[in-house]
Amino acid sequence: MSLSMVAFVGIFPFTSYALGGIASVVGTEATFVGCGVVCLAASLIAIRWRRAIWIPASAAGADQDLLHDGRDEVAGAVKDAALREAARSDR
Repeated sequence: MSLSMVAFVGIFPFTSYALGGIASVVGTEATFVGCGVVCLAASLIAIRWRRAIWIPASAAGADQDLLHDGRDEVAGAVKDAALREAARSDR
């Protein structure tokens, strides 16, 4: 647990220094816009590759429609796993 915390939180000081340096050169507003563009690009990449991302649904399956459109293989596998889990919990 502590190693994952260091890996996650340990990057923030370096990015703060880097963004501070960028902001001093190009300005604060341009830095914020650049960070927004990077976040938008990462979101679009995640949406593009969502079929490779495994997001298990709850046993009730209430969030199934929000996670997948139901036409891809992952959604079918998630739905089947949720139905099997619901059947096990009913016993």
